[in-house]
Amino acid sequence: MKRIAATYYGQVVGFLVPLKDISELEEEGLINVNKTEEMSLSDFRAQMTECWERLQIEIDCIYLTFHTRRAAAFVSPRFMPYLPIPMSDVAHKLLAVESEILEIKQLSIFQHGEESNV
Repeated sequence: MKRIAATYYGQVVGFLVPLKDISELEEEGLINVNKTEEMSLSDFRAQMTECWERLQIEIDCIYLTFHTRRAAAFVSPRFMPYLPIPMSDVAHKLLAVESEILEIKQLSIFQHGEESNV
């Protein structure tokens, strides 16, 4: 299962994550177990807006249950820096840029199909 960002009117309001991600956050002491709750998928769907609002203020995580068994977790966006980034099917299309400043001599420009140094 991948980490899924949930948005509400263009703002990230939480992340749907696999249970193993939450276990790791709890082990590291990042999620307060007293600030979690369990909710069935159907209840979550019916009260979605209220759940998103609560994740912004009062609780860290909502465990979504299916037939009384935890199936996934909906976690506050406050934990975004601690969540693993999933591999993307389009990773080969991403542009990697070096963070160092390059000298002008190192830059090259393609003009009419030919490479020339600046």
